Amino acid sequence: MLFYVLALCYKGRSKRIEVRKDLLWTKYQISESSQNTDLAVLWEQERPEDEEEARDLSTYYLGQSRRDFSSAHPCCLVGCYPEDRNLNQEVASSLEHNLCGALWDFFCFPICGMHVQLCGMCALAQEAREVEQVLLPPPYRRIDYITMQAYADYYPAIYLDKWAEAPLRRSWSRIPPLSRLSIRLLQAALIVAALLLVWALVANLYWHKIYRTNNKSHVFNLADYGIFIATVMQSGGLLMILVFFTNLPKKSELSLDALVKYFASGFVLSVTLAVFWEMVIGLALKTFVAFILIVAGVDVVDDPGSNGTYTFGIGFGPSLLSNTSRHLAAEADPRNFLDVFGNEHPVFYTMMLMLEAFLMAAFVEELCKYFGYRMVEHPDFLTKDDLDQAMSVAHDEPSEEVEDGHPRQHRECQDYSFQRKSLQAQGAAITLAMIAVAIGFTCCENLVYIFVYSGESVKAELTVLIARSCFPVHPISAALQSLGVVRRDLEADRSRALGRIILPAVLLHGGYDFFIMWIDFLSRRHGVDADENPTALLVSLIVSVSAMLVALTWYFRESKLQRERLAAIDQISNVDRSRLL
Repeated sequence: MLFYVLALCYKGRSKRIEVRKDLLWTKYQISESSQNTDLAVLWEQERPEDEEEARDLSTYYLGQSRRDFSSAHPCCLVGCYPEDRNLNQEVASSLEHNLCGALWDFFCFPICGMHVQLCGMCALAQEAREVEQVLLPPPYRRIDYITMQAYADYYPAIYLDKWAEAPLRRSWSRIPPLSRLSIRLLQAALIVAALLLVWALVANLYWHKIYRTNNKSHVFNLADYGIFIATVMQSGGLLMILVFFTNLPKKSELSLDALVKYFASGFVLSVTLAVFWEMVIGLALKTFVAFILIVAGVDVVDDPGSNGTYTFGIGFGPSLLSNTSRHLAAEADPRNFLDVFGNEHPVFYTMMLMLEAFLMAAFVEELCKYFGYRMVEHPDFLTKDDLDQAMSVAHDEPSEEVEDGHPRQHRECQDYSFQRKSLQAQGAAITLAMIAVAIGFTCCENLVYIFVYSGESVKAELTVLIARSCFPVHPISAALQSLGVVRRDLEADRSRALGRIILPAVLLHGGYDFFIMWIDFLSRRHGVDADENPTALLVSLIVSVSAMLVALTWYFRESKLQRERLAAIDQISNVDRSRLL
């Protein structure tokens, strides 16, 4: 398996190098062209063969050598390659850099002028800039990158469905137009639901026979399938309710097609990112704490002493704090030594819980949800000019019919005057999109908590579903994030950087998680499970309700002020527009 993975990595690296050569060759062709040659003509030009490439490599690839190609996409994961912008030091220092740019200016430029990059990420970013800024104009990039369907193929029908007059609107019994990607996502969801139904019907009949055991462990059955459907419907129903209330002040410009894509982004992409980084940060945090305990001379033993507590003794290694070392009993499993140690050192364990709640859970998950929103580009958020350009490069016949049976209008003649007409509607669309990502994230997380962590009985699964449904932390946190995004993107407040956007959500999410885990820790420290401690349950309920009320109160107050600001800007824009008319 390891050899297979390494072979795939090498194959992928070879493909990326060929892509890099194609990009540089096309840039060379553009620079050598004395007239505005059509891009399609340039793309048809083939790269030199290897023999010719060996003679004029620096010419064809703009000074890039084979070493540069190998360094940009290295086998050893780490490499160096030259700066991709032809800037002198004075011009480069005047540009606003991100963290990578600042590190390059401070370390790499004075020494060798080369970029240090890891796993090809910098090279991919460089190639993306080249494609966007040099090779491919924006109208040609208006596509869904998974299905490669152009916006011009499906968005005109969505636009007409959104902005048609009331007599022309679809009835509730008809499905609004969707893109090919949204249809495939819905089909995949239905296929998974059907397969789970089949498994629920046959699992109890064949599971124990297959494994030849009489163990009557809980197996996924029809009752569990009902919990699964209820979990998905709870997420979908919550999203529809929020859509209804969001559209009350000012109709949102977000279509059903966009809701499907943003929900799927949260369910798949954001969850995948969060799981990976939580594992990485959790492992690093536990390793760091274990190192501190080693330095302090704490050893872990498998058995507690005869009196049920850990004992003292000489450590196996030198201690920097004392010449004796504490033997830590890990109550049947050495891996829970942090819990055992924290039981005797509550201040230390409280700090651990704060790091887990605010860093590993809140910060990582809120950041992943934000990028789940940013990873989806939907034509609902394009301007009228952007749509006109995207439709102008599309080729289709005016007589062709769309899937709903209505004749398709010629895209160059389509009027997109209602696109992004109101800032209030755009703000509502941004809020809905970010909440849709958060609800998709919540749906996947609920399924994990219900069927992985609490799947021993249907009663436990139902209890977890009800408890998590009563306190929708992720959607509320996404709503808090949307205030900063709207202020940055629509009110042009450039002081709203990423940190200030996610900070309110991190404080809510981290504070909520910390107090719940801290109450559970205090209850266990007194020898009582939190689920069986009425006092702990009551305090957890009060903390949860208080956190939700404070967050919702702050959100509604800030949202009202923001809508008033956007309404004022819309009014000024309408006055200016009427003066021009």
